[in-house]
Amino acid sequence: MGKKRVERWIPVARRALTEFGIENGGKIDDMFPGRAASFGAAIISGTLRSAVAFFSQRGGAAIDRRNLVSAAYYCISGEKLDAEKVLKCVYENDTPDLKEQFLDALSAIRYAMNFFMIVNKEEHDE
Repeated sequence: MGKKRVERWIPVARRALTEFGIENGGKIDDMFPGRAASFGAAIISGTLRSAVAFFSQRGGAAIDRRNLVSAAYYCISGEKLDAEKVLKCVYENDTPDLKEQFLDALSAIRYAMNFFMIVNKEEHDE
């Protein structure tokens, strides 16, 4: 992990949380921090491609985990892409450096979540 890079990316990650609808009205659904951790664990224990492919699918998830893929890529590149386009970029450029960048971006996102109130679904809708 690049500690300096993570620290530099926290303001970008904070913007990404808002840009991709993870944060809404100063609140974040309490499922997102866990999903961000799961995304990082999937990258570490598997491959970047497989983790991004899994998180790029809506599936039956209670929250839209695709937003985490887009937010992480936004931290890395500054580009606003949907998860499917991020997946394509990862398939074309799956390098150890990109894997580290995704892990650093997810760390920055987890730190940036602390700027907002983490609430459960019922509190979030109030």
